[in-house]
Amino acid sequence: MCILALKLGVITYLSVKAFTLRQKKYKTVDLVQILLITNIIILYAVVIVDMTKQYILLFFALIYLASYVNFLGYNVLIRNIDVEDGEQLKKSTNVFFITMNIIYAVNALCAINAWYGPWCNQGNIYPPCMATANCLVWANFGYHLYLHHNNYFLKWKRQPALTTQSTSQESLIVEEVEAEAKKEMSVEDRRKDLF
Repeated sequence: MCILALKLGVITYLSVKAFTLRQKKYKTVDLVQILLITNIIILYAVVIVDMTKQYILLFFALIYLASYVNFLGYNVLIRNIDVEDGEQLKKSTNVFFITMNIIYAVNALCAINAWYGPWCNQGNIYPPCMATANCLVWANFGYHLYLHHNNYFLKWKRQPALTTQSTSQESLIVEEVEAEAKKEMSVEDRRKDLF
């Protein structure tokens, strides 16, 4: 129970922090912020349903909705990055985004059937729709790791001003060190001449 409370606390803190930072940056509420708050509410609802009378249909609906909101939120973020290659990133993630939306929709529609849906019986201890929902979470996680590993297929460039500034600062330091070394050498040479 303590671990669950700690996890919820950390997730809530991070989500609220992200919400407030976006609010400060954009001065308006956007889709990402709405999805963050929705995700927090759903996660608390999942815990409440899990700790009270457990209705597997409601549990499935909440878990599925949380999974989809998480998928949608991350994709809204990466598909709307305000960088030079943002359009290319959007195009390169289109296939995954559309495919996952179709799979989410098909799984939700199939969950209506008794053989596939969120109902347990002697022949169906763990509903297939729950297993598919779990696979969707892992597919989403794997794809995001793939994107991150490949730097989101963006060309990361150093800012010219930073590069120039860094180079000029480094050259100033080198010049200072060389000047100090020459000064010390000339003092040494003078001492030798005196003695």
